[in-house]
Amino acid sequence: MIRDVRKSKEYFDEYIEKQIKNYKEFKELLDDDRVLEERLQLLKEMIFDYKSEIIIARYSRGDSI
Repeated sequence: MIRDVRKSKEYFDEYIEKQIKNYKEFKELLDDDRVLEERLQLLKEMIFDYKSEIIIARYSRGDSI
């Protein structure tokens, strides 16, 4: 059952897939130590934002918490 009835399950499937891809790309940069020190905090914040958006979208899609 979708919790957010304004969007379809397909919308959430595509959105989550895109956010996971973005998360993995940024996480890889962090893991490979390819980030300048002055950009490290911003990168960590972006990774956190992507994970948060994935969790919220999964909940809205109706996934079990």
